[in-house]
Amino acid sequence: MKRLWLFVPLGLTWPQVDAWMDLSMTAQMVGVIPLLLYSGSQVARSRPWPGPTPPWAMAGLVLALGTALFWMLPRALDLAVAKPQVDLAMHAALLVAGLGLGWCLPRLGLIVQIAVGIYTSAMWAAMALVLIHSASPVCARFTLAQQQVAGTSMLWLGGVFWLLHLANSIQLLRQGAKLPAVEPQSL
Repeated sequence: MKRLWLFVPLGLTWPQVDAWMDLSMTAQMVGVIPLLLYSGSQVARSRPWPGPTPPWAMAGLVLALGTALFWMLPRALDLAVAKPQVDLAMHAALLVAGLGLGWCLPRLGLIVQIAVGIYTSAMWAAMALVLIHSASPVCARFTLAQQQVAGTSMLWLGGVFWLLHLANSIQLLRQGAKLPAVEPQSL
């Protein structure tokens, strides 16, 4: 089997890049899903949009995390790879989930941010271990070997994420929690 390189030559259209990413479970789990979540969160943080108050921010955070976890389920990933309409829905939902994370998470305080980072790391590692140690493929579209490579890649990326999260948490604790100024909104 050919190795898929993570370098995408310039000049390709999004459908070509997406078709290339659909060939590998590693590209889906380590590339597409985190990239779309990160892109959405960076768009949300790039503008000083008024955000939700803490009770609504918690609801938005739960919805965003639930959306991201749904698209990591094996059957949802199979459908996204098999049908272009579902693939487009996955991309849109993950971008919106990223927007939700970018809007809601900074408004919930330092302890919630640290807890979400720990929870995300634990769920990521659990999914990676399931992919590595499963005796049969969990996704119908990918082979057992692709699944194990994806799980190993997820563990490595999860380790890097954990170290970055730990460094960021230590920095935030040293500086004190600084939240963006939010004006009170009426319901």
